[in-house]
Amino acid sequence: MLSNDILRSVRYILKANNNDLVRILALGNVEATAEQIAVWLRKEDEEGFQRCPDIVLSSFLNGLIYEKRGKDESAPALEPERRINNNIVLKKLRIAFSLKTDDILAILTEQQFRVSMPE
Repeated sequence: MLSNDILRSVRYILKANNNDLVRILALGNVEATAEQIAVWLRKEDEEGFQRCPDIVLSSFLNGLIYEKRGKDESAPALEPERRINNNIVLKKLRIAFSLKTDDILAILTEQQFRVSMPE
């Protein structure tokens, strides 16, 4: 799954607009414009599509954690990963939305995605 797909899906979940995404990215220490966000949200087959870099998605998810849970000034800042995979995305979403393992399993089961506890 492309970083663009994940960014698009999270935007849909949050019911956010491009300016909201700019603000969340700023919390993750990335400066972007609403126009740049619009380019990243395009589908692969659309004209002007540009791949969203993994480090930008990672920074966005860090910003989402700060947005949802607040920023602890006494803790070290979250560092963005240069390469991101599904496990990192799931971990960051779990933290941002304060989900427990059982919550994740319930969501996956509801979506008819079979997974066992060790997975």
